[in-house]
Amino acid sequence: MPDDAAPTSGKYDLRLTKSVEDMRSNAKWTLVAFGAIGTTLLAGSQLSSLGKFAVTEPRFQIAVLCALLAMASATFAVWSALKVANTGYVEFYNLSQSDIDYIERNRALLEGFETVQNLRDAYDNAIVVRHAGITAEQVDLQTFNSNEIWFQYLDGLVDIVVSYIHYNRIRTQSERSRGQLIAACIVAAISLLGFAWAANPGTEQQSVLQAPPSPAHLTLTAAGKTTLRPMLGAKCVERPAIDVIVLSIATTGWDVVTLASKDCQVARFTVTATMGKLTPETASANGAPALATPVAASERPIIWTQLRPDADFAKGELLARAIVAREAACPPLAVNGERWPMVTRTDGADADFPIKMCEAALPGDAEARLGDVTLKPRPNDPRKILVIGDTGCRITDYAAQRCDDATDWPFFRIAKAASAMKPDLIVHVGDYHYREKPCAGRIGCTNSPYGDNWRTWNGEFFVPAAPLLTAAPWLMLRGNHEDCTRAGAGWNLLIRAALGLKPGERCPPDTDPGVFGFDKLRLVAPDTASAELDFGRADRVATYRKQIRKLSKALKAEKKETWLVTHQALWVSYREMDWGKPYDANELLDGISASFKNGVPDKLCQDIVSPMDTYRQWFAGAIPATNPHENDPKDTNEKPCTDPAPAAGQGLAAPDVSLVLSGDTHTFQMFLPDEASKRPIQLVAGNSGDALESANSYPGAGKDLTAASPTLFGVPGKLWMRHTFGFTVLERDAAGWKATLYDPDGKPLVECQLKRPNAGCKSVAKP
Repeated sequence: MPDDAAPTSGKYDLRLTKSVEDMRSNAKWTLVAFGAIGTTLLAGSQLSSLGKFAVTEPRFQIAVLCALLAMASATFAVWSALKVANTGYVEFYNLSQSDIDYIERNRALLEGFETVQNLRDAYDNAIVVRHAGITAEQVDLQTFNSNEIWFQYLDGLVDIVVSYIHYNRIRTQSERSRGQLIAACIVAAISLLGFAWAANPGTEQQSVLQAPPSPAHLTLTAAGKTTLRPMLGAKCVERPAIDVIVLSIATTGWDVVTLASKDCQVARFTVTATMGKLTPETASANGAPALATPVAASERPIIWTQLRPDADFAKGELLARAIVAREAACPPLAVNGERWPMVTRTDGADADFPIKMCEAALPGDAEARLGDVTLKPRPNDPRKILVIGDTGCRITDYAAQRCDDATDWPFFRIAKAASAMKPDLIVHVGDYHYREKPCAGRIGCTNSPYGDNWRTWNGEFFVPAAPLLTAAPWLMLRGNHEDCTRAGAGWNLLIRAALGLKPGERCPPDTDPGVFGFDKLRLVAPDTASAELDFGRADRVATYRKQIRKLSKALKAEKKETWLVTHQALWVSYREMDWGKPYDANELLDGISASFKNGVPDKLCQDIVSPMDTYRQWFAGAIPATNPHENDPKDTNEKPCTDPAPAAGQGLAAPDVSLVLSGDTHTFQMFLPDEASKRPIQLVAGNSGDALESANSYPGAGKDLTAASPTLFGVPGKLWMRHTFGFTVLERDAAGWKATLYDPDGKPLVECQLKRPNAGCKSVAKP
């Protein structure tokens, strides 16, 4: 989701906050490291022979001198690091000339303003206008709201400028301190070595016990021959077996050294499963044991199936997938009683994902068995669809969810209860991965993995989802937490519903929408993971428009009930606002009056235009049917910030969609647009694990179903909210589709009818 809980907001936050925190973190770790010098000296003095020396002995005097030098270096380093940690207080109206020069050299920070003084003048004027509006006896609400939005924008821009000056002051002080810290490190290291030498005379030698090396024979694969040919020589790699000594074993492979021969040079390297196979000598002279195997990624295969997007060459198919230990074989796949080939999606060569993943495409209606698991078929006419979303456990700089607490992070409970529903299809609306930072000693997440790697993905999704993985086929969306700045590599490798990986492609920023057809229903699932990225917004609008035009043609070709499944909701209430109607929501540009909007610089528009609003424009008929610039010999790029909206009736026809199904916002909502708007019902179900939105944003919804009548992104309607962890089940009967919200243990809470004119929600159980 957009991470509204973060302490700052704005287009530079991620980059700026990371830079400042990195520098301050370096300063903090410098304090810790040099504080450890004193601890090391104290402990070293207890373990040393220092007390055995007379005060007049040279070794005692050298040890004391080195200890004093080490402590002096540590004190100097701490003083220098503290200057970094305590630098940076800034006042916008009291900037130095160097601060002003720094900002004006980086013109993008001013977002269209020529100078800092221009920004000050605009900000001062906005303050005056705002004060006049607040104190006026009669207020035009639209004008007041427009002025308030403009003030909030300028106030945020001032915060950005001040934050960057803050960052620049810290960076400047860091550069000054760098040389001082390097010198202190060198002096401290030499002093500690001197202390260790002087305080511990070498009168004794310690014996170290080691397991005996294991002789073995190495048989290389083609990949291994290619890798080792420059190191061992052409003749050596072509031998049937190479004599080696196994020195150690790790999760990455076997550490070996070759024995010298006429064909092979002596060399040391690590053998992985993809490079070759090691066979121990059966009759070793020293009785060395058989070779151990590196630690396996998983004792039992992880198996599931996903819907494969429909295409001209393949419709109604499933992707059968299995994750096994890197050195293990793919489990056998049988389709309609016959052995079916599987391909290796990844062999574990990626250090972040040391597992093997196998997959195969198969007819959706086939009888299939993968390993010892009978695979559920792709439903022709799904009548029960399970929806989960935003399932991960959040660990980041500003928050740490209790991932080992089934109440604070209930995804395992949800998976277990949801599997008992026996769904025909499972839809995950995105955001699997939230463990972005180390736990750092906080309560409830000790030793938790983090980052875009297999350990985190396994702990975030595959382990807690185990009861649900084979309950039905999955349709798995990509969320903004799986964009390329976060966990895009894991999504591309483990989740993306495409057979095989493109060579060298670790994370595509955008992929084409997927269309999944059934007898009576069609699901359209665009990839909107990158919609919230700070840069390239206008380009992404053009990309989404191009995809929508292609989708529009495909949807016209075959008439059936259609749902749009997107990670980010099109009509959603983020919070109760302090002004206007409660729960109203709008895009920034749409909330500004026409007079202000027309004056927004093109560069600023490109930075803040909303790619997700492109889908709302589709329903409003406001997307040009063709790119107005496609035949322009100079520049064929579409220009959403400068091109006028199409005239009435000239835009792309609105799609015939009955439901928009989404997550991203961590709560349950159903929005019923007014009939006159001709918009589909919006269902939000992003409440399956990650920390819920602030309860203050939805007063009352945490205890019972709450209703409101807001205007969401220009569309008036009725909104129902229930603020709780849980999952949603969509079921179809003679009256149409209904949605039921369940708590983490499967207790029904809310039931919503999704077919007009009886659409609406009601409570079915008290909390």
